[in-house]
Amino acid sequence: MKKLCCLLLTALLVGVCAFALADSAVLNAEPFDWGEAITSITVTFDEAPAEITDVKVEATVTYMDYSIYQNVTETKERVPDECILEGNTLTIKLPYAALDAACTAYPNSTEIYKITVNGKEITDLTLVDPAVDAFIEFTGENYHCRLFVPETDAEKVPMVVWLHGAGEQGADNRTQISANLVTNWATPEAQACFGGACYILAPQAQGPHNVQAEMEAILKVMEEYPNIDPTRIYVGGCSMGGGGTMNMICTYPEFFAAAFPICPAGSITEEAAEAFAANGMPVYLIHSIDDGTVNVSSSAAAYELLTAKGAKVFATLFEHSYTKGVPEEINLMLGHWSWTYVHRNFDAKGDDEDGTQYHAGEYVASGVNTNTFYNGEPFDYGKLNEGYSWMDQSTWTTYGGEPFDAEKLTTEEEPYEYHMVSCTPEELGFPTFFDWLAAQHK
Repeated sequence: MKKLCCLLLTALLVGVCAFALADSAVLNAEPFDWGEAITSITVTFDEAPAEITDVKVEATVTYMDYSIYQNVTETKERVPDECILEGNTLTIKLPYAALDAACTAYPNSTEIYKITVNGKEITDLTLVDPAVDAFIEFTGENYHCRLFVPETDAEKVPMVVWLHGAGEQGADNRTQISANLVTNWATPEAQACFGGACYILAPQAQGPHNVQAEMEAILKVMEEYPNIDPTRIYVGGCSMGGGGTMNMICTYPEFFAAAFPICPAGSITEEAAEAFAANGMPVYLIHSIDDGTVNVSSSAAAYELLTAKGAKVFATLFEHSYTKGVPEEINLMLGHWSWTYVHRNFDAKGDDEDGTQYHAGEYVASGVNTNTFYNGEPFDYGKLNEGYSWMDQSTWTTYGGEPFDAEKLTTEEEPYEYHMVSCTPEELGFPTFFDWLAAQHK
């Protein structure tokens, strides 16, 4: 009996050791202006192989094929650039390119990747991105967010609230900081602009930003981290998030120290503009003149209204948004991406992208607005049924709870002309945009 127990114990220990030492792999990801990519894979072997005879990396990805405007699922092979074996560790260096679905880091990357080495599949996979992983997950009943918590002994620390664009909506609680370079706000260089420490809060929405839920998240974070300075909370965002920024400051006109809507799909109310004039809260608008997704007139209209009401308003305009790493032929189509300059802390001078593309001085935005109405009232996408595609009207089944009727849609054209002045942070007395933002307080 004693011998049988020893045999069973030995077998159990061998099994545990085999499990603990099973081959495993880490998918190493990095953030870029255009998204997050898996750039290499680190494989750790139970027993070091004498040599590597075969390496195969496959990713089954779903992406939008714009040639047919449909999602396509494909298994794509990623042929390694180089494989380096050192002891029981194999480093697989992978090629990657901007906007390539095959190299993109997805929240479910560990499920869609298949890695085979010397004919054996590695099934124990982990996704690691130090820049993304520096942001903790912060969730509540009505919200989920990513939060960067700085290491500091300071009694009062500012906080930036970032509202993402439509392309980052969802429930994975990752894309809102990984799809573009939001992680750059947490770098030592960026943090230095804020006195060495700044909280970065990035909620994720599954549709248009719910400013009430996001304010709930802000207040909860402030409760959890009492060293956040209530006089230095800033809010900004791009595209849909620029519109969310405008909705946020219109809903809570006394709360923030400054706002920076980028290519905003939204507007400022007269009441909010008057409140900003009274309480001194500045609004800093950033937009590219060649933006083909959200016309620069949205920023220009807000600039003119805020100016008329006596509020503090500043703007930096770019002739074009140039994104690092993106092929030139694609860059020509990315006028909407002015947020790349913000994440890289623009100074709008010099020979880099934001300096060469900067538009100095006055700009007049003119054209014709096409206003859409439904049954005589301004059209509201929020009244459409869930799960609709804004590009496919056949998916619009209900509007305001009633059957959708395309014949009730009408449009009217309205000419506009707005004047604004573009400036650099230096003209405001600061070397960079982050330095300007960090100096604002209630």
